[in-house]
Amino acid sequence: MAATIAAIVGMCAIAEAAEDAGHGSGAHTEAVWDGLRQGGTEEEALAAAGFAISREAPAWMSAEVLDESWTVRYADEQWSIVRVDIPLGTEECAARIANALQSKGWTSVESGYEGVDTFVKAEGSCSWLMVEWAQHADGVSAVMHIRHA
Repeated sequence: MAATIAAIVGMCAIAEAAEDAGHGSGAHTEAVWDGLRQGGTEEEALAAAGFAISREAPAWMSAEVLDESWTVRYADEQWSIVRVDIPLGTEECAARIANALQSKGWTSVESGYEGVDTFVKAEGSCSWLMVEWAQHADGVSAVMHIRHA
């Protein structure tokens, strides 16, 4: 039950991040909920909302954002919204992601919101990244919103 709730929270966070990025007005969240109400799996609901599952990350994403220890669960077509799962608690996960991003040239910037971290970078093809956290039984899901040129 806890895993299902965490999956729904993670899927809605991904869908809402897509909408915040201008990829629709409620369409992503509605597509996810419709898929779940019709008995679809997490993967089916996200695929219906336009998210790819288990794709290889583009070179810029691997070089500028991802760490090899993270498990990418979902990404939109542009890789501007990505969910990664890390089998740690929220604070440990946040520290691990911050350290990995800082090693790739990112600087942490106070977001002003609990459970949301933001980062900026002066060089490379990415300039801004926001991470939202969702704790679940198996660890933490981090939904990243990435501004890529």
